[in-house]
Amino acid sequence: AQKIGARAITGAFRTVATAVMEAEANIQTVCERHAQAGMRMYINIKTVPKTHPLAALKVSASRRYMSPLKKLALAYEGSGTERMETIEAYAVPPWYNRVPLVREADREAAKIAAKNVNDIVIATSASDRGGLVGMGGIVAQRSPGQTDRIV
Repeated sequence: AQKIGARAITGAFRTVATAVMEAEANIQTVCERHAQAGMRMYINIKTVPKTHPLAALKVSASRRYMSPLKKLALAYEGSGTERMETIEAYAVPPWYNRVPLVREADREAAKIAAKNVNDIVIATSASDRGGLVGMGGIVAQRSPGQTDRIV
């Protein structure tokens, strides 16, 4: 399949060597793609969160039968994957305190609530007049003892 694809891309004759067609078509060899997939899998296994079941998986020290995972571990032993960052599957952890939501239906109560907040304030408003809808919003960062900063 690799040779047929390279031949279709380059338009070469079938007597041309596969290595020449792969180089001409800029196609990775099967061995290179296999090594790249192995590296990608090893990195994915090494960077899973500590709570994942694969994180506790230990590669056995047996030399009699070397599993594919053990072969990958030996091949990429000094590649620096220990220094890689583990990226969590969520942007903010579920237990992290988010910005509190203050919502008031009364306009005067909303003004008072907005003045008492010492964090990021996001104010939005919308109206419908004559069949046209208008909306607007502003984001301001409020800190105690400082002037408001529009973000």
